[in-house]
Amino acid sequence: MLLYLYKASPYDLYILCFPDYDEPHSLIVLAEEELVAIDLQSHGWQPYRNPYMASLHSSAITCAQHVTNVPDSLWSKIQDAGEQQFSNYSGRVRGA
Repeated sequence: MLLYLYKASPYDLYILCFPDYDEPHSLIVLAEEELVAIDLQSHGWQPYRNPYMASLHSSAITCAQHVTNVPDSLWSKIQDAGEQQFSNYSGRVRGA
């Protein structure tokens, strides 16, 4: 069983299938404050990486801070941890 928690109630769901196949490959969820795309073919149904850095809703960002001189070893660990949270699928989602 898998549960995704959203900041607001989902408005709509859209399932994407490959042409000529009935098996879905992605789930698109439109919520009040975010658009989420989930890779249904990945282990654990990982979300796709968003093309933007934050929620589409501007009030979701409560604080931002710029940090300089981060050691390369620490930065690579942060990047590796972030990469593990997303699907490796690199295709674009195109609407119908």
